[in-house]
Amino acid sequence: MAKILLDDEINKLNDSLAKVSYNDKRFTKWKEIIPYTESYIAETLPKVTYEPYKTSILLRTGGTTGRAKLAELSNESVIANISQVRDSIPPYSVGDEVLAISPIFHGFGLIESVLAALGLNMSVDLHPRYDKTIFVKSLIKNKPALILGVPTLFKNLIKDKKLNNSDYTPRAWISGGDTLPETLKHDINVFRETHNESSSLGTGYGFTEGGAAVTISKYNSELSEGSVGYPLPYNNIKIVDPKTGEELGFNEVGEIWVSGPTIMNGYYDRPESTEKAIKIDANGTRWYHTGDLGKINENGELCFGGRDKNLIIVSGVNVFGSEIEPVVLQIPEILDCAVVGMPHEYKMNVPMAYVVLKEGITLDEQLKNKIKETCNSQVDTYHKIYDVVQIDRIPLTALSKVDYKVLEAMNNEKYYVHQHRNSLTFIDCLTQNIICGDYKNEDDRIFACKTALNIWNSVIYDGNFLFYHCRMSHIYLCLATSYARKKESEAVMESLRKAKFHAEEVEKTSDGEIFYTSIFVNKTSHINEKCSKNYTG
Repeated sequence: MAKILLDDEINKLNDSLAKVSYNDKRFTKWKEIIPYTESYIAETLPKVTYEPYKTSILLRTGGTTGRAKLAELSNESVIANISQVRDSIPPYSVGDEVLAISPIFHGFGLIESVLAALGLNMSVDLHPRYDKTIFVKSLIKNKPALILGVPTLFKNLIKDKKLNNSDYTPRAWISGGDTLPETLKHDINVFRETHNESSSLGTGYGFTEGGAAVTISKYNSELSEGSVGYPLPYNNIKIVDPKTGEELGFNEVGEIWVSGPTIMNGYYDRPESTEKAIKIDANGTRWYHTGDLGKINENGELCFGGRDKNLIIVSGVNVFGSEIEPVVLQIPEILDCAVVGMPHEYKMNVPMAYVVLKEGITLDEQLKNKIKETCNSQVDTYHKIYDVVQIDRIPLTALSKVDYKVLEAMNNEKYYVHQHRNSLTFIDCLTQNIICGDYKNEDDRIFACKTALNIWNSVIYDGNFLFYHCRMSHIYLCLATSYARKKESEAVMESLRKAKFHAEEVEKTSDGEIFYTSIFVNKTSHINEKCSKNYTG
C-alpha cells in the first residue's frame, strides 16, 4: 500500500539510505522490477473490461446544510472532469508542479488537485494537512506553477511576511470549494501586482455530486462581481424557480440546476435522496438540483448567491447572507464575517452579522453602530443588519466552508429547533457532523459540541427519552476525545463522567436494547486512572 511520507519521515529515510550501498542485496533495482511486473500482470491478473458508467469512486459530501452522504462517481465522470480541466486551466507545461492542500476525500482535492494534474503530466506537491510554516517554506523552495485551494488558504498566504518578502508568486491561483469574496479577490490581485503581474486568478463553482468543478473563469479575463465563471465544456446550467420548476431569465435569482457528463450516478444506498436530487426531463437529460441559489448574467457567467437551505426569509422576501457579507467586509476594522438570520417578532427573520475583528479591536456600541449604519446605507430594507456579534473565529467544516448551522444555532437555539417539523431534525444534523468529525480542528469540534449541548439543554424535550440520552452520551464522548487531544485532563474526566451518566440513563430505559455508546462509556470506570495519567501532560 502506498504511503504519503511527511517531511520529517523523508529526512529520516534519506539519512538511513545514505548509509546503504548501491549494491546492497536487500534492495531491488527499479530496472529489475519493470520486466517482472509486466510479465506478472499479463500472466496473473484477470482482464478487466472498461465500464465507463460504473461507479469508481465514493466521495463524502460536505454536509454543510445537513447529514453527509456518499456520492457515486463513475469512471466517465472522473475522466470527463479531467478533460474539462485540461481545456480550461491556464497554459501549463509538462513537469509543472501543482501545490495541493485540499483534502483528497473531497472532489476538488482529489480530482482537480491530484488526478487532473497527474493526468496532464504535472507533478503534485501534496500536503496532507495545513502547517503554515512547512507550507510557505515549500512554496518558496519549490515554486509551484499552480496553487489550488479554498479562499481561507489564500487569505492566510497573502498575509504571510516570508511570502511577501520573497520573489515567488504562482502562475495561477485557482480558488474553489467556497465563494471567493470580492474583498479577498482584491487583496490577492494587489499581491499579484506587487510580485508578478503576469500571474492569473481563477475561480469556479462546483460540488461533490458533480465530480468537483462545473464552472471556471476564463484565463486572464475579468469576471463580473459575484461571478464564479462559465460552464465547463459539455456542462449545461439553468436557473429555475424552486417552487414552480420554471426556467428563469437573465439576472433572475433561483435554484441552480446542472447537467453534464460529470454528474454522479447517485447517492450510495440512498435511492430516495438520489430521486430527490436528480430529475430527468422530457428529453432524457439528467438535471442535478444543487439546492444553491444563483443567477446567470448577460455575459453567460454564473453568479453564485448562496445555499437555498441557508436563506434568510425577511417578511416573505428571500435574502441570502452572501449578498451582505461583502458590504460588511469593506469596513476596515473587520477581518472576517458571516451573515445569518435571527428571529424577529413580526418579520420572522432578519439578517445579523457575526464578525471577527482585527487584532487589538473590540466591539463596543460605537463600532457596532458604525457597522450597521455603514452597511444599511448601501442595501435595501430587507438586507439591513439588525445586530452585530463579535466572535473569535468563524466556525468552519472539515472542508473549510463556513458552518452556518453552528452560527444559526448560536442565534437563538430554542427558535431554530422549533422551526423544524421534527424538533430533532436540526439537532441531529449538527450532532451527526460532530460524530463524523466534520470540523477542521479540535477547537472547532469543541465549539460545535458545546453548541449542540446548549441546544439540547435549552429545549423542553418531550420526545424520545432514549434517543435524547443516547445523543448526549455521543456528544460528551466526542468532547472528551477532543479535550484529550488537547491534553486537558480535567475536562476529559468531566466529559467522560457526563457521558457515563447519560449512557446509564439509556440502559435504565432501553428494555434490554444495547447501545454501543453505553457499552463504551460504562467501561470508563477502569480507564479513568489511565486518562488522568495520559492527559496531565
